[in-house]
Amino acid sequence: MPTNPADLNDLGRLTNFESDSMQAITVSKDKDRAGEELPLSRAPIMLSVLNSDGLVSRRYRVGVTNGNTYINVGHGGRNSEHVSLHESRDQHVKFSATKTKPSVYGPRWSEPDQLGSMAVPSYRLLFPTWGHWQESFADRASRVDHELMIVGHGSKQVMIGFFILDSRRVPSPSDAHLVIGRVTVRKGKVLYIVAWKEPQDVLADAVRNS
Repeated sequence: MPTNPADLNDLGRLTNFESDSMQAITVSKDKDRAGEELPLSRAPIMLSVLNSDGLVSRRYRVGVTNGNTYINVGHGGRNSEHVSLHESRDQHVKFSATKTKPSVYGPRWSEPDQLGSMAVPSYRLLFPTWGHWQESFADRASRVDHELMIVGHGSKQVMIGFFILDSRRVPSPSDAHLVIGRVTVRKGKVLYIVAWKEPQDVLADAVRNS
């Protein structure tokens, strides 16, 4: 169960940044939601990653509307930088229009087929230790209403995968994976949000080979 730390002393006591097993903590002003069990089943879900220096990543809002999944940077609705996983199986990144620039589409792809025993994510978020960490835990905790923070690692990157699976399929992730969310997105389809850790050279190799 994720825990709502009262202060930085509690944070140090509750987290282990060297373990390969996954941890998550909830920061919430709502006492009922602070004790929610994982996986979360209600959208929207607010996610971030906490690193070993006590700094927090950008916040991501995962929402479900009319069979579509939207992964937004920050609190913004669809009128912001976001990833869309559509019921039509069309999936893309979009940067919405500003006062000076029109909207721009980034990469587009189709929802992956889930044919084998290994599930394939529609999208992944990567959080390397050297990435841009936005603010301190204390600052973030003082102003958010509700947020689930994935505990990072001292030397490994955190991965968060978004898998759209048949509702009849029950995945069995290893102990090294944490199922954060299980949300019905449309009839017969379920969004699984899963976090895990990988060596950072995996990212370096992916960049070199891109």
